[in-house]
Amino acid sequence: MSLDQESVVHGLIRTVTSTDRLESMNFRQVNRNAILSLGTEDDFPYLTVDMFNLPGTQEMQGTYLTPVIQLAGSYRAVEYEWGRWLAKFESLLSCMYWRSATVWLETELSGQHVFSWQCQGDYHQPGQRILQVCCEWEHEVGFVRP
Repeated sequence: MSLDQESVVHGLIRTVTSTDRLESMNFRQVNRNAILSLGTEDDFPYLTVDMFNLPGTQEMQGTYLTPVIQLAGSYRAVEYEWGRWLAKFESLLSCMYWRSATVWLETELSGQHVFSWQCQGDYHQPGQRILQVCCEWEHEVGFVRP
């Protein structure tokens, strides 16, 4: 059985806390609602609620200083539709409070790509413009011995 160009996407979104308890709870709820609004079905390349691991609803549960939202999924050759996937992910980020986000795209044919977003100022607020994504490419090359 062949896996035929499986691609794995995984990442994390570093979100925001505040010294003000109510503000911190608001940040968490807005982010939770944004992810829950994705639903369980989507057109390829899909981005669904089931791909995310949200922090608990209790303040600071599972968190030291920064609440982290994790995501992961596998696809058949998603790199051919990567622009569409990025657009969906950035649309999600535009509705959230966050400090930074990083996504790893692991492909069988072209290695690993690391995409990262950084906010301007202390944190990104819903509706703010998202800065351009930065991409790094890692590719293992096999050496032929004489």
